[in-house]
Amino acid sequence: MIRAVLFAAALMGAAHAEPALDAASANARYRLSASPVLLIDGADVDTANAFMRLMAADEGGLGAQPWSDLAAGAVQIRREAGETGQTLWYNPVFDAAYYVAWRREADGWVAADAALILGETLRNAALSPAAGWAEWMRSALPAADLEATARATLAAAEAAPDWAALARGRDVQKTLALVRVDRAGLGLRRAQQSAISDMLFEVTRLGGADPAVQAALERAGVRAFQTLRPVGAWPGPEGLTVALQAPDAPALTIFALIPDDGGARRYAVAYALAPAAEPTP
Repeated sequence: MIRAVLFAAALMGAAHAEPALDAASANARYRLSASPVLLIDGADVDTANAFMRLMAADEGGLGAQPWSDLAAGAVQIRREAGETGQTLWYNPVFDAAYYVAWRREADGWVAADAALILGETLRNAALSPAAGWAEWMRSALPAADLEATARATLAAAEAAPDWAALARGRDVQKTLALVRVDRAGLGLRRAQQSAISDMLFEVTRLGGADPAVQAALERAGVRAFQTLRPVGAWPGPEGLTVALQAPDAPALTIFALIPDDGGARRYAVAYALAPAAEPTP
């Protein structure tokens, strides 16, 4: 059964000697969504080494931001068998996931390996920089397409017999995943920053003047307001589309369209998992 971690902070605060795999993995994802340094500095030696291996050899000089943005809106699914476990943190905005292999030690779960897996791999589709990602990003407000892609990908991942096997060719998959995140970040960096700031103010203070956005943020809770941030932007015929995600509500993506003609902003809400399927914290 798919289990999304919607409120990682609540899980992080649970007090017990040996955190469950859900909580240990959610803690790691939440820290990574803030900064790779926060994850690595606060982790055990094995977990730190697993993620340092993954993030090594940054030939493109992309820095820390793509790693954090990929984790920010990533929903978690997991498998556990005795002393070992696996988790996927899948972000549908970039159609890519972190794969983490875990093992149980005396004082809790530690990461043994980490890799990036593309959504195409999870869906058993041909690898392509465009497939399942850039095509639907041509839409001004691609909420419905994101939901369909996310749910198909998560269902395919649940059916896959071995996630470790899907991490083969990991250097190619890592490169393509990071290119997607960086390309989306480039759209943000090139955007007029005052327009981004005005849109964020409207969303977080006024619910985007849109009932669906208001309802989504009220449902997500106060911390979602506090951690909501733009993770990517794409120019289109109508204007700039911005994707907003929050580490405290990773199943939720809010799309904002900032029209080139200065008209009213438009919004759409997407859930990687159907709200009825989300567990309560």
